[in-house]
Amino acid sequence: MESTRPTGESMDEDAIDQMLRIAPGVPMAVVTRDRGVLLNANQPRAELLGLPMACVIGRSIAECHVLPDQQPSFLQQIEAADDRSPASELQLKRADGTHVWVSLSVRPISYRGAPALIAVCHDITARKDLERQLAEVEERFARHTSELASNELRIKQRAAEAANRAKSSFLANMSHELRSPLNSILGFSEMIRDLHFGSDRYEKYVQYGGFIHQAGTHLLALIDDILDLAKVESGKLKLNKTAFNLAELLDECAQMV
Repeated sequence: MESTRPTGESMDEDAIDQMLRIAPGVPMAVVTRDRGVLLNANQPRAELLGLPMACVIGRSIAECHVLPDQQPSFLQQIEAADDRSPASELQLKRADGTHVWVSLSVRPISYRGAPALIAVCHDITARKDLERQLAEVEERFARHTSELASNELRIKQRAAEAANRAKSSFLANMSHELRSPLNSILGFSEMIRDLHFGSDRYEKYVQYGGFIHQAGTHLLALIDDILDLAKVESGKLKLNKTAFNLAELLDECAQMV
């Protein structure tokens, strides 16, 4: 069956060879559709591959210079190339073993009476290196951001655990502190109510009334301290320096105990 694929532009061999000679610094070559064998090339194309011109002609680009993992897509491109084929990017291996990235555009032509392709390359190695560096930076940034988020989460979790322990400790201590004056108030008030020492021990009940007042005052102070915590958290607590009698304070503590 005769192929319906377009044979490409009609250019004589001399015109194509002239174009290869005058192309200023642009690597160009004429290749076959079968395995991409070079039929002709210009000096920049030979320099791109790191070979003398004599070593370039007659060799398959796919087999000698296209990296193995990209050979199938390259061969498919040159097999199906037409005037609407977009440029593709591939990596070529130079004669010294180094790699170079190129943007390859191919167009069908007729050369030496047979279908062929004219291939134009642009070296994009610098751009690919920059893209690789940017990708590495983005990867490191993403990893660093993830680590920061993980560390921040751990810090918040530890802070929440510490706050919970502090709250539990505070409630336990405050419960004890509140119960002490309440027990005094209840105990002494019951002894006065029940006339525990008889109806004639007026001075004893007056003393117990003083204890009740002292315990109530202490309880009120504790409640004021609890309210002061809210002021501490909001930064509104002001400290006032006052003089006090240490002996009296110690006596009050001893009586409370």
